[in-house]
Amino acid sequence: MIWNVFTLLIGFVLLIKSSEVMIDNASKIATMLRVSPFIIGFSVVAFGTSAPELIIGIITGVSKTNQLTMGNVLGCVLTNGALVIGIAAIFKTISIDKAVIYREIPLSAGVLGLFMLLLFLGGMLSRIDGLILLVCFVGFLVYLLTRSKGSFTHDEEIAHGVDKEEAAGDQKQKHKILPFIYLVLSIAGVIIGGNFVVQGSTEIARFFGLSEFLIGVTIVSVGTSLPELVSTLIAMKKNRSDIAIGNIIGSNIFNILFVLGVSAAIHPIGMMKGIQWDFLLAFVPILLLFFLSLRKKELKRYGGVILFAYYILYILWKVLSI
Repeated sequence: MIWNVFTLLIGFVLLIKSSEVMIDNASKIATMLRVSPFIIGFSVVAFGTSAPELIIGIITGVSKTNQLTMGNVLGCVLTNGALVIGIAAIFKTISIDKAVIYREIPLSAGVLGLFMLLLFLGGMLSRIDGLILLVCFVGFLVYLLTRSKGSFTHDEEIAHGVDKEEAAGDQKQKHKILPFIYLVLSIAGVIIGGNFVVQGSTEIARFFGLSEFLIGVTIVSVGTSLPELVSTLIAMKKNRSDIAIGNIIGSNIFNILFVLGVSAAIHPIGMMKGIQWDFLLAFVPILLLFFLSLRKKELKRYGGVILFAYYILYILWKVLSI
């Protein structure tokens, strides 16, 4: 028990410190590459914080127990979309670019809809369905490359203190490479810290006699979403709401297209009874985010409270329906 508490504490420290380094260096790389910080959050940071889900997806695919992965990804979509964004908005108003509202948020809804269609048409997620998701993931990467071109605006250059003279004067190779090295190391720290937190908290929950289902629907889904939660809060603290929102939307797309795609390609995933209701409920946070931020292009504290309350109600519903 003492070891599990120690593991939990070490995991939290590693997770928080690594997230701080990750956000700082992601912002620096965005400046260096003249790419919008949103794109960095939408791609590199999102992929890094989704690594725990990917690891679970591969392991459960090989062991043919990947219904756990489907449940985990579904739980993470709800956790990221309602709990993480909700807490972040309660902490501080999230500014959301108009292009994100009209392109990336609908894109995340479309990806979830595609997954539902593939699952319900065949009653399972087959290997072919997994390959379809992976092909769509390649298309998503192409979209990211296209989206990143010219995404670094003049206002962002001023905000970062970047001008032509500074850019020309900062050509030392070590200054170019170090942010990338720190980013990779910090992502590794986030992954390791997240795994420590999941392991420690799961064992503590079992020690107190909590059910496997309750552990899965709360600790595992929240635990594997901790990298997103911590990195989002750190980004908000550093006034990088663009990285924060990009991280959440990108993580959900990555989880569905790549994590489930890889897991299903390894071994088909059967559809669990009653899961259609969970998928329909997973759309609600996406719709709430869209409509709450549509008018003023920001998500205020009351919007965060609504999303947070929705997540709590969902968990209560799952627990009471056992």
